Amino acid sequence: MKYLMIGIAFSFLLIEGCQKSNTAVNTVPVPKPVAKFSILNLVDSSLILEGNILNFDNQSANAVSYHWNFSDGTSSIDKLPSNISFAPCGRVYTITLTVKNSVGDSSSTSQTFNILCSGKHPYTGG
Repeated sequence: MKYLMIGIAFSFLLIEGCQKSNTAVNTVPVPKPVAKFSILNLVDSSLILEGNILNFDNQSANAVSYHWNFSDGTSSIDKLPSNISFAPCGRVYTITLTVKNSVGDSSSTSQTFNILCSGKHPYTGG
């Protein structure tokens, strides 16, 4: 009986010790994301040519997901969106990029652009 009690006590201490060691997990902090982008083919610092397909440069850091809002009812979840253009000319659009890291922290940035008339209709080329 004495050995049975010692065995039970030892088992309890062993289980208790294992449970405590499982709770001490080494975690590496996940860096905060930083949203940043530019458009490579602007006419000027805030001017986009009407109907011109934009070339994006996504300079975001520590991101695993991307959400672009183009303020015209369209959006993208691509790291580098493609086939994005704006028309008609004379309007102002704000492009917002929101990024998230692997633990869900987010960062956003927005830039506002004026649409410059190209002299051509963007859908017919004429």
